[in-house]
Amino acid sequence: MITAAFTDGIALICVIPSQSKNGTYLVRVETHGNELIVTHHCPAYRFKHTCSHMYEAVASYCEWRWWERPKTVRTVCRTVILQPDWEQIPVPGSVQDTALQVMAGDAYAS
Repeated sequence: MITAAFTDGIALICVIPSQSKNGTYLVRVETHGNELIVTHHCPAYRFKHTCSHMYEAVASYCEWRWWERPKTVRTVCRTVILQPDWEQIPVPGSVQDTALQVMAGDAYAS
């Protein structure tokens, strides 16, 4: 479950709690051409396993930028560090996000 979301104007950065509940991970998702680049660092990647963080962040990105349909997903293993100039936004697809879209008159609000 994504607990918070930020943007730097280009990417969506999701805050996701660890499965062991002892911390959080920042997952950055952005497009580059026909690729969706997911940047994060978690133990599952180190052990060659897929992690749920990536899937959650990609699904949230697809809600946020619904008109973009990249063809491939590439994972980059690198730590993402919260920056003070990032803008906090409602988690894409959440009730708060949908309500803000409806109030703004967005015909595509879901």
